[in-house]
Amino acid sequence: MNTPMRRLDPQSTSSVHVTSGTYSNGVLLLSESFSDQRATKLLAVGRDLSAPPLGPMHGLYMMPGQFSSLRESVVELEDCHIPGDAMAIVPVPSDSLWGERYVENLSTQHLQPRQQFVLVSTTGVLELERRRPVDILQVLLEDRATERVEEFFRVYGPGESAAMCLMLIISPIGSVPTAVSQMAQQVFESQHFTGEPMMSDSGVSGYGQDSSAGAFNMGRPVLEPQFKSSGAHEGLCLFVARLVRPVWEKQILVPTKGSPGFVQCPFSVLQLESLEQSLRGLQKYLASYLKRRPSRSSSRGGYAEGRGLWSARENQAVAGGVMWDTLGSGRGGLEDGDAQAKRRRLEDAATMEERSVRLVRACVGRAAEGLYLLRTLLQHHVGRLVARLPDAIKAQVTTLSFRELVCGAHGEEAASHLISALVSEHIAAAGGVSDDLAARLSSGCPSYFKEEDRVFYKASGLLQQAESSDPERAAGLTQEALRMLMQVPGACSLGQVVPQLSHLGCYEGVVNLPIKAAGALDPGNMAARPGTEGDNARARRETCYSHTISVLRFLVSSDDSDKENRMTEEQRLKNKKALLKAAMRSEDTFFLEVLFREMIALGLGADLLQLDSKAARHLEAYLRKAGGLAGASPGMALAPLGASQVEHLELLAKVYVSLGSFGSAAQVHMALAERRNGPGEMSVSLERRCRHFEEAALQAKSHGDVGLIDDIDAKLTISRFQKRIAERLYSGASEHRLQPKQLEELREGPKGISELFNDYARQAEMWDLCLEIVGFSMQDLDSSGVVAGLWDWYLLQGVRQAQRGSDLEEACSRVEALGVKLSTSDQAFPMEHVLLRLHQLAIGAWPEDSEGVQQDQPRHSEQRIATAAVQAAKGSTDKVRRAYDDLLRRREGDPFGRELQRSDMRLQILQSLLQVVMRAKIGIQERYEGGDLSARLSWSREAREAGQLAEACERYSGQAARLHGIGSAPAEHVSSSFKELQGELEAIVARYR
Repeated sequence: MNTPMRRLDPQSTSSVHVTSGTYSNGVLLLSESFSDQRATKLLAVGRDLSAPPLGPMHGLYMMPGQFSSLRESVVELEDCHIPGDAMAIVPVPSDSLWGERYVENLSTQHLQPRQQFVLVSTTGVLELERRRPVDILQVLLEDRATERVEEFFRVYGPGESAAMCLMLIISPIGSVPTAVSQMAQQVFESQHFTGEPMMSDSGVSGYGQDSSAGAFNMGRPVLEPQFKSSGAHEGLCLFVARLVRPVWEKQILVPTKGSPGFVQCPFSVLQLESLEQSLRGLQKYLASYLKRRPSRSSSRGGYAEGRGLWSARENQAVAGGVMWDTLGSGRGGLEDGDAQAKRRRLEDAATMEERSVRLVRACVGRAAEGLYLLRTLLQHHVGRLVARLPDAIKAQVTTLSFRELVCGAHGEEAASHLISALVSEHIAAAGGVSDDLAARLSSGCPSYFKEEDRVFYKASGLLQQAESSDPERAAGLTQEALRMLMQVPGACSLGQVVPQLSHLGCYEGVVNLPIKAAGALDPGNMAARPGTEGDNARARRETCYSHTISVLRFLVSSDDSDKENRMTEEQRLKNKKALLKAAMRSEDTFFLEVLFREMIALGLGADLLQLDSKAARHLEAYLRKAGGLAGASPGMALAPLGASQVEHLELLAKVYVSLGSFGSAAQVHMALAERRNGPGEMSVSLERRCRHFEEAALQAKSHGDVGLIDDIDAKLTISRFQKRIAERLYSGASEHRLQPKQLEELREGPKGISELFNDYARQAEMWDLCLEIVGFSMQDLDSSGVVAGLWDWYLLQGVRQAQRGSDLEEACSRVEALGVKLSTSDQAFPMEHVLLRLHQLAIGAWPEDSEGVQQDQPRHSEQRIATAAVQAAKGSTDKVRRAYDDLLRRREGDPFGRELQRSDMRLQILQSLLQVVMRAKIGIQERYEGGDLSARLSWSREAREAGQLAEACERYSGQAARLHGIGSAPAEHVSSSFKELQGELEAIVARYR
């Protein structure tokens, strides 16, 4: 109130005769008549904002004004004695800009005007106005009352007083005199009033003892210096917090009443504009304040020194403060080291405060830009703009507070979506973003709408124009838009632009723009590094690449749900080729990896096989890495592979084949065949291992490396042995059962040939496989009789499994089946021993538990044995005849010599040998009769063979005759048959003479 006040004594017991009164916003105004009733005095009751709080201080000194008081004050307005009696006192309504009345408080005085009252008395009307604390400060500054300003700072405290100085500094032009604003600026920047930042080293320990007194105490806690800001910095933080308080934690968009599906801004344009002006004024002042702020190494004269706004004495009081040359005054002379340490602490404190002020200024500027953006959106119907957003983004935007918009993690993204909706609306209406809107956004909120955004939206407008233009003009507009977009890849909305480029047929942009944007997100190529940072960088890059991949999926898929944009198969193929051609020119290995992975998933392996050599090198590196082959140690089996890894390596082998690298393809299939087994999809069957070995063998033969071919063929044969053993064991074909653990180990991975022989085939009594393994291994086992013993077990197995009377037939069938496989190995197929066992079986001499000659043996057993022998020898009668000759030459001292000297055994042998010679003669005749004349004339080899057979027949006939002399009737028939054959063979020989 523009009149002096006198505080009433709270201990006074005098009564007050109140004639009228009113209450408004924390102020009670009463009128009291004088005793003569010729005048009225006014009493005001309100909160005393300057009084310190009551209560014990616990021995600690507290500065006045350090805490806001809750005490009330009762004052009498001096020199305000109104003639006559007061009839009524009423407050003058005044609405706050923010739509609500605040109880008078230091923190809200910037939000509401001065309180006004009207008093009606018997003599007239009086208007009254209650000053706010900031108004009192303004009057003091106008009066240049230095001592009273100092008292004001002592009463309200440096922080609150500095905040009020800022209110006067940034007040709108015309509301506060310029001289007052300048003096408030001087006071705010003067250390005399607001103090200076420091690193406090309080001597009071946590136990209430003076840490600087007396001797050194090792038990005393060491107190670290604590930063204490100046009153100016404290006031700045208070003022900024109070300025943004009405909007800081409130949502920027709220549902419209009656229409929950629509949103509106809860603030008016006038509110946003007023707060924005205050913040921009503060930002401007802080910029000049920081520019004028002296460095700690310069003279510490007052900031307002030399301004000429105070008297000489007052100027010294305002500007003097604590000078550098007075550091440590009153301490009785500190040592130089202590003074330097204190100086450094003061410099550190000043640096910390300056850094904090810069951060506050940045926050103020950001908040002002956020208010400008909200105001612009509000002027363009923000509810309609939000309705254009996708549901997920709409949910994010409608829950955003102003604090999150300014400095939250999602504020930038939300603002980007809102600006995009605004600009898209302009583009849809005008075919491009207007220069006026872009200029206003760039100048009003540059941190939200950067110059790169302006270029992006201009390019988006060109793309929209291209969509409605003729093909020739559309191509030019598209290329111009692409050129602009490539300049600002980080500002591009790829989800919006890439489909447009695809629709316009600019597949070069579909590929290159996301790659450029990925590079902008990862300028340091962190994606190439291992660890979490590398993973995050690769994820950011892949987000950009996904837009190109989406176009590729669209071109590959056959979804024609969009009738308007339906493409023919020819168009799809053409566009797909254009996209892949542009993609394969890229040098971005991360993009190529993502592209190759997607192409494999889409079944485009045939397209990958058609790449040129440059792109194929990238593909090879990717496939080796994705298949787990890149880090494999040479000579070591690969770890278990998943289905995707196997698919990649199989494709790698095909790539090698397409490039003509058959040896590399064979090595890949070898690695697949020899990889370790694993659970689930990482398990590999023996059948699949064999197929990989077979494919490796095929590629090795194309390569022509004999050593590689032999190595792969050997591994293929061993793998087939292992597969056959496993099939028999699991099918139950083998009577011998192995341990379950052995069976599992058999399927886990490739086994060695010795392991298969000793641990599986022999234990499971798979004698035929044992013999085949012996034939393959080429090891010398004759000395131990192992091979003969294996054949014995093999034949005995057949005999025991055969029905009565068919044991010889079963044995001969086994010899035929296995002999064909082993005919090339004399070691694995000792024909002399096998023939001996067959003839022993025929006469009942073997096995030892047989009952002599079995009456139910088939007739002409000698003929069956001869047939089996020739079949096992792959038709080589000469090989069979040599085996029989070896048996006939044995004497009693030779192996099985006694058995071979038995007449019945020799007769059996000669009878079978007769059948063999007859087959040989027939073979010679067929070759002779089937050849032409010139061939007959050159058949000297057949003639020699026939002559040799004739000589053998003569010898065999003599041996049969000797048996006849012993008394065997069939022997005479065998002897005559040999003689007859001898004559026929001699006749054949005569034809060549």
